[in-house]
Amino acid sequence: MKQLKDEGKLGQRRIFLGMTSDQNSALVLNDAKGRPRMKLLVSAKGQPEIQMLDDTGKVSKTIDAASN
Repeated sequence: MKQLKDEGKLGQRRIFLGMTSDQNSALVLNDAKGRPRMKLLVSAKGQPEIQMLDDTGKVSKTIDAASN
């Protein structure tokens, strides 16, 4: 696997599904370069949130229960 990755024959990870370091459940969608671009999160307290990120990883828009 390492050899394939080093040779550029493996693509970037495009999806992550699991827990974040702050105990949020997360679905993270990455672009073709492997950079996170959208996060669907549910906090440990059950609060849902959608984050859209720019190509530097900065959150550009957040949608949560308080959003209109």
